[in-house]
Order: sequence, then structure tokens, then C-alpha cells
Amino acid sequence: MDTAKPECDSRSARARRRFARLPHRWRRVLWCMEAARLTTADVSRKLGISRNSAAALAYRARKGLRESYSQVCAGEPSRRRLAAPGVLLAEAV
Repeated sequence: MDTAKPECDSRSARARRRFARLPHRWRRVLWCMEAARLTTADVSRKLGISRNSAAALAYRARKGLRESYSQVCAGEPSRRRLAAPGVLLAEAV
């Protein structure tokens, strides 16, 4: 029996739940930058904010997702808890 799939589904479900709980602007900027692969300049135009504001918003959103996910994964190895937000989003999709 392959046990890797349920574990992967579990991580994916956790990442989706944590992503869904982020503030709307954080979810939007993360989706644009990590899933749609837009640049900071593209995101700034899309959201109608400066590049610096877009970069700061993305920084806060990544940090928020990482912290939120690490609260759920407190029992997992630290390498897993410190995953990049793009990796977490990729697992959730």
C-alpha cells in the first residue's frame, strides 16, 4: 500500500486551509506572484500600488503563510516547516 499519497494529500489540504485563512490581499499577491509567476512590477500595476508596496505586501504575505503553516506542522521536521510559500502553494494546487 502506498502511504505517500495520503501524506501528500494531507499536506496539500493543510496548505489550502492555511492559504484560505490569509487576508484577501495576501492571498491575491501570493497567487499572482507564486502561481501566476507575475513580477513585482506586474503585481503593482494589477493592484494599483507602487512596486515597493507590492514587494512589502508579498513579503508579509509569504511570512504570514509560512508562520500559519508552521503552527499546523509543529510536529514535523523543521525543513518541512520552513518551506517556501511557493512550494506550499504548489502543493495546494
